[in-house]
Amino acid sequence: KLSSVAEELERTRESATASVTEVLDSVQNNVGARCEEMKSHVSSAAGRAENEIDRVTEQSVATVEKNVNEAHSRLAEVSDVLKDSATKSVESLAAQTTDIARSALNETAESLKAMEAGLTKITDDTFAKIDSSLRSASSALTSIKDEALSTPMLGLTEQELNAIFAGVAGAESGGEVAEVLTKVTEIMRSGDFPGARNTWLIATREAVLSHMQDMLQRAKSKVTMIIPDPREIPTDLLKEMKSSVGVELVVTEGAMLEQNASPLVGRGNIRVRVRSEKDIYACIMDSEEVMLAPASPGDKDVIGIVSENPDFVKIVMGITGPIFQARTKLLKPGDL
Repeated sequence: KLSSVAEELERTRESATASVTEVLDSVQNNVGARCEEMKSHVSSAAGRAENEIDRVTEQSVATVEKNVNEAHSRLAEVSDVLKDSATKSVESLAAQTTDIARSALNETAESLKAMEAGLTKITDDTFAKIDSSLRSASSALTSIKDEALSTPMLGLTEQELNAIFAGVAGAESGGEVAEVLTKVTEIMRSGDFPGARNTWLIATREAVLSHMQDMLQRAKSKVTMIIPDPREIPTDLLKEMKSSVGVELVVTEGAMLEQNASPLVGRGNIRVRVRSEKDIYACIMDSEEVMLAPASPGDKDVIGIVSENPDFVKIVMGITGPIFQARTKLLKPGDL
């Protein structure tokens, strides 16, 4: 029985093997056929795609060439239009510029004529005012001198008054000096002037400068000085002043201003101011003593009035303040 079963199994195996082999051969044949069919389809599709690409490429190239040609044509037309427009604009601008230049030239000529006429009038008016001021100053000085000679002040002799007012008449800014001395004369003539005992005269420029330096050394709180020549600034003495003493120095612009004033500008207790007028010496110390003198050209013609009388001190302070303070410029470090 076992051998019979084994034989049957062998036959079954062989039959199954034959069936499987047949099926595999059939599948292989079908796959091969399918592959060939797919190759054929792919080749056909590739050919069609290549043809389509060639067609599209040729069409695109033609379109691009057409667009380029059209753009070139339009650019040529635009270039011609721009060239014509630019030419017309340049010609128009040239014409307008020429018209403007001619108009400006005509207006300039008219303006120059008007300016010349205006300057001529201003010059004439200025010289007329200067002449009038000089005549007025001369008249005022003459009047002061005549009045002083007829009414001697503080017991002065006629010769001394002549010397004083001869110096005043030679000052550069006669109008301001005349104004100062007129006020002083009016105050002195207004009464017996009880402060005469504390008021005296000093003569010559050297004496005036020496007294101003003496007032500096005696000052306790504040000194105001007006000096008409920068060469006369007591620089060394001012540098040695105590910081507790305030100094207001007003000096006329001129030679050696930088050399003598620079060491003083910016110091805490000293203020330096400049002015253009060169007409007077003045010194006010602690509101207790004053010295006033016209800056006459001649050294011997400089005559100063010194007073310790409180009323006279106030008078001189009231005179010098408005006249000089408003016409000065405060110097700062770096101005010189």
